Amino acid sequence: MTTYLMPIVSIILGILDGEAIDMIYFMGIGLILSGIYLVQKQ
Repeated sequence: MTTYLMPIVSIILGILDGEAIDMIYFMGIGLILSGIYLVQKQ
């Protein structure tokens, strides 16, 4: 479970560090979480 949350934690740390966050990052998180959902659903 911890490994699945790393992209989200990384983006939060990036925001706190002042990095510019684009919509593509959130689309990537959605893609990752969708893949996790589909794998866990089976």
